[in-house]
Amino acid sequence: MKMYVFGNSEIREDSIALRIVPQLKKRFPEVQFILHSSIDEIEPSHTICILDSAIGINEVLLITNIKQLKQSKSSTQHDFDISFQLQFLQKIGKIKKVNIIAIPTNFDEEKAVKKASEIIKLIRQKGRRM
Repeated sequence: MKMYVFGNSEIREDSIALRIVPQLKKRFPEVQFILHSSIDEIEPSHTICILDSAIGINEVLLITNIKQLKQSKSSTQHDFDISFQLQFLQKIGKIKKVNIIAIPTNFDEEKAVKKASEIIKLIRQKGRRM
């Protein structure tokens, strides 16, 4: 399983996903954690998995419906957010399903690792049943 990880290590509020990857790699050596700075780098696939930080949530969430994501108001064509880009990739058939593990920006790292681990296990179980 590939897990695309987004964030900016220079901005604390946008780096929690990046900060917990080392602990997740130890728990899930079979998962390929791919660090990305742009959604454009995602390879087309039936199902994609993403680990990222999110504003406006209080708990670690599994988002499986792209429409649940709030779109930001883009000011230029280069400023499209992840929601818009995922909807576009889904519309043109590059992806079918998504699993986004969304972590609150200021969440405790130990709790984030625990919750993200639970969700990764759930995603893997669902994948085996398909």
